[in-house]
Amino acid sequence: CQTSIAHTKGCGIGAVSTHAVGVDVERVRHRAHEKDLLCYIASPQELTHSKLLQKHTAHAITALWVVKEAVRKCLGVARPLSPKELTIENRIGNVFYVRWQENNSFYKARIKKQGDVYMAIASPPGKLDAATCRIVHESIIP
Repeated sequence: CQTSIAHTKGCGIGAVSTHAVGVDVERVRHRAHEKDLLCYIASPQELTHSKLLQKHTAHAITALWVVKEAVRKCLGVARPLSPKELTIENRIGNVFYVRWQENNSFYKARIKKQGDVYMAIASPPGKLDAATCRIVHESIIP
């Protein structure tokens, strides 16, 4: 059994799964240096091609961060991992397909937005479905 938890001010999320799983949750925060933060998080390919990032908004940055952080947790690597090592290759609706550059493996992350909060749950492809992976607790306190 694999587990993952995440929290931010007034919010928490947890997942239990029969396979690797990662979750993240963040509130949207407007920052003075959003473009610098985006350059830290996004790979050069994402900065050039991603429709998600065409607007350098706090919402786009938060969505990108929670997807990559959920995948990072799913990987379970012990070493520090730069967000740029994970590249969003495709997006279909609220599902992101993310490639880990180190071994060219792919992961799937599903994102949900509720108010000013973004949540993501990530898993290896083919494993992110209701039968094997479920958010067991989601709490948002205004």
